[in-house]
Amino acid sequence: MIRVLSRGALVLMPLLFAASLYAQGSYDLGNRLFAQGRIAEAAEAYEKSLHEGDNEVAAHCRFMLASCQERMRDFEKATKNYRLVWQLFPRSPWADDALLRVAAYLSKSRDINDIKAAKSYLLKLQGLYPQSPLLAESLCLLGEDNMLLHEFEDAQSNLTEVLDKYPDSGFAPRAHFGLGRLYSDDDNPLRDLDRAISEFGLVVEESPDISYAPWAYLSIGNILRKQKKWEYARPYFQTVIERYDGTLCAAVARPMLVLSQVERNQFFRSLASFEQLQAAFNQSGRPGLPTKGARLPQPRQVIKLDIVAEEAYSDENRAIYKGDVKLVAGKMRIFADYVVCELASQVVRASGRDTRLEFGKKLRLACKQLRFDVKQQQGVASGDVRFVEGPLLAMGPGVRPKVKVAKVLAFSIKNGKTLSLLEKE
Repeated sequence: MIRVLSRGALVLMPLLFAASLYAQGSYDLGNRLFAQGRIAEAAEAYEKSLHEGDNEVAAHCRFMLASCQERMRDFEKATKNYRLVWQLFPRSPWADDALLRVAAYLSKSRDINDIKAAKSYLLKLQGLYPQSPLLAESLCLLGEDNMLLHEFEDAQSNLTEVLDKYPDSGFAPRAHFGLGRLYSDDDNPLRDLDRAISEFGLVVEESPDISYAPWAYLSIGNILRKQKKWEYARPYFQTVIERYDGTLCAAVARPMLVLSQVERNQFFRSLASFEQLQAAFNQSGRPGLPTKGARLPQPRQVIKLDIVAEEAYSDENRAIYKGDVKLVAGKMRIFADYVVCELASQVVRASGRDTRLEFGKKLRLACKQLRFDVKQQQGVASGDVRFVEGPLLAMGPGVRPKVKVAKVLAFSIKNGKTLSLLEKE
């Protein structure tokens, strides 16, 4: 009996040795094919060399098989093998990487359960492998997952930890970008648009060539657009279009650039009073915005403004209109090439070759420059002033009104009705 077993063992040992050599040969072949970019053939070679055993070759073989499957976009098989790397070989050098890749795949899902599963894998990685070189990347991914789960404080903590503990890891730009998204999220109680702009700004300032730098530019533009700071938003959209031409982000930025112009013009045309215009711009200059549906303060004056222009710009102190501008304020109409509404002083300035003002049927004038104080309802026209006063229609048919000339003409309106003029030399 002993002899038979001995003979069997003698016969079996060469077979086992041959199988081991075959497996090792397939593994080496897989490595060579992978290095040559022949991914499908490499996957076949790795699959042939799979065998049980707690050793680095077996762990690496399964990890590389999963990598090949991932590159061939067979994500289900890839994820299954990455899980097996961690489960069968938890002490191998590739166990933490396998966990990270499973989490990254699940994080792309729209299913909330997959996001939660991804989070659990990331927490395992950080708990089991505290010395892993992948901790910075795992914290970024965990922060992004926590944002999707609306766990904003945890997300903030994860991303801040990357910046505090791993500033030189190469993942600082990703953490800044994540914090920008965090602070600009409409559902986030920690929402802070100024901080969001600052975080996105660090991305484009420190890493302008990184893959999501154009999205940081676009995000800044969109935040400024929401704040009604269109003149500041436009350069960011233009930068994306010019610097990253041909990318998806540039394709998104083009309609945003047009939309910002349309929104700006509609905003100026729709405001009901000078005080509302002023209140809106003052609001846009402060951190945060009024809640959705909030009403602007009611005007104290009964001066209504309706402004139409070809172009419109704004900052925190004034609104500028260009090209065939028409401004209506009660009974007063102003026509000019260029109009500036100075919000702090509540003054409208109009200029152009043929700036005109009409106050009902009581006054018509043409000049080069016009200044009107909305609050005091007083104005001054200067520069080759020509004016006609009085009820023009009462002069009768065929009667030409008498046109007067003055270097400077001051006028004031009381209660939107009476009008007084004062000529100045």
